[in-house]
Amino acid sequence: MQLVVARGASVQPPCLLALRPDPVEARCEEVIPRLTGDLKTLASRALTLYQQCGKSLQELPREPAREEMARTLSRMTREAVRGFIGRHFTPANMVLSLAGGISRSALRGA
Repeated sequence: MQLVVARGASVQPPCLLALRPDPVEARCEEVIPRLTGDLKTLASRALTLYQQCGKSLQELPREPAREEMARTLSRMTREAVRGFIGRHFTPANMVLSLAGGISRSALRGA
């Protein structure tokens, strides 16, 4: 028996087919392997947090708060995240902290 998967391609059973119903997870699993360094680490952590939120959401009792959280998670588009970052991660909201052997005059000259 053969399973035809694409024009001219086939897979011999037994084969494993995994479908990801969540488009965020599917896209992350497509993109993350192509990343490197800190970006790969951060993207992997973001995916893990997203998955943990989804799992925690499923464990909540069915009540209005759960439904509101589900709606919020479903609206977490790239544009929504960029908008949040643009509104909240601004120079006016940032704090620069330094520790160690640096003088105030050296800092001002930098």
